[in-house]
Amino acid sequence: MGQWHTAEEYDGQVREITFRSLCNSPMCPPDTAMTEWQHVVLSSDKKNLVFETVQQAHDV
Repeated sequence: MGQWHTAEEYDGQVREITFRSLCNSPMCPPDTAMTEWQHVVLSSDKKNLVFETVQQAHDV
């Protein structure tokens, strides 16, 4: 799990997480490598914390 850091292209903080995830489909391997990018930022009115994630499966 990566450390939270300031990204040049986004406001707020980002981090990268890598892990393995189980696959239940008969056409897939038993598990797959995954990368997840997380982005957190406070809204402009400072009332909401926005948390976004993007996931990529590498083997399926």
